[in-house]
Amino acid sequence: RKGREGYMKLTMLGTGNAVVTACYNTCFTLEENGAFFLVDGGGGNTLLRRLEQAGIDWRTIRTIFVTHKHIDHIIGILWMIRLICQGMARGEYDGEAVIYGHGEVISLLRDMAGKLLQEKQTRFLGEKLHLVAVEDGERREILGKTVTFFDIGSTKDRQFGFSMELGEGKTLTENRSRVLGVNNVRLVNISEDMSHLVILNNALADGEIVNIHGDRVFGSNRTVRCNILESEVELPLGPFLLASMREVPVISVFVMKVGLRRYRVYLFRPDEGLEGLGVREKAEAMARAYAINISVMLLIYPDQWFNFYEFWKND
Repeated sequence: RKGREGYMKLTMLGTGNAVVTACYNTCFTLEENGAFFLVDGGGGNTLLRRLEQAGIDWRTIRTIFVTHKHIDHIIGILWMIRLICQGMARGEYDGEAVIYGHGEVISLLRDMAGKLLQEKQTRFLGEKLHLVAVEDGERREILGKTVTFFDIGSTKDRQFGFSMELGEGKTLTENRSRVLGVNNVRLVNISEDMSHLVILNNALADGEIVNIHGDRVFGSNRTVRCNILESEVELPLGPFLLASMREVPVISVFVMKVGLRRYRVYLFRPDEGLEGLGVREKAEAMARAYAINISVMLLIYPDQWFNFYEFWKND
């Protein structure tokens, strides 16, 4: 399925963690002008079904990037290697393909392919299917765009991410504003000069709806101690303090996947019953109520919450 002309299309093939059973592991494609870039492959050949369900012909995928060596990201890539090599042998896959990853990932893929696939398939490795190790800060051209790979600094196994320049100095993240603007959605980036606070205040004053992540701290020392699943965490105070100061209603929203294309939306009011409290006291109470909301949702959907930060304050 092609995106609109001039737009790059993101297709999520999976959003689950390593042990999910109701959905597939996290992986996605970027597509522009009929060319596809696959990022990670999930944990098995369900990748092939997810591609088919998304209307993506695996033969159109010429570039792949594997972020790290965990089995829920890399095993699906072995199936892609098998399919691509078989397609090349049968004349069903024209041209060449490239798989990028840091050195450990590429070495592991090459080793597993050599041990698990037939020689008539692996003979294309290095000849037409290239396994390319990239370094932190290395640049490559993918989908006609400049892509920079970088080490995310994981404290566990080494993991890489990437940024993509979309022309005129715009990155993939910045370009979302143009797409979302069609639906009157405006992205507000956090600025060192704190100008984002002025934008948020003006939006609230104009009666707009402001959506802020309330479960992660971005370097701020304005936090509030709460309990999630009976363990101590720190949540950002800022979103709740802003709401308390502006005296606007607060709704915590959770959108949970319950089927292939079905979601269930949960709404809570962490600001209820807090009349008469001071500004900061009310903000802290809302944050603690929100922590309870998170705990409830985690008990119901333990595999649908992603927070890649040092979150809990104890072991």
